[in-house]
Amino acid sequence: MREARIQAPGAKTIPEFIARETTPYYQALESADAAWRKGALDLSEMGEFLKSSLAARLVDVLKQASVPTNRTNKDRARKCVGRLGRV
Repeated sequence: MREARIQAPGAKTIPEFIARETTPYYQALESADAAWRKGALDLSEMGEFLKSSLAARLVDVLKQASVPTNRTNKDRARKCVGRLGRV
């Protein structure tokens, strides 16, 4: 299986969003740990955190796609965002 390696141009990565907002990340980890100690696997809070981080990343990509004056760069960024949805 071929590994997908698509990087949206100029956009912050998920680890960069985590580094910027450590509190919700650590709360999600603590929630998962608490569930595990009770014998359950509950990653729902981490899933919500990652969904919001991905949404913030995509908003960042779209904002950057609308900034360039060079039409080619704008089209390239929009194509990249479209491919992210298919990965």
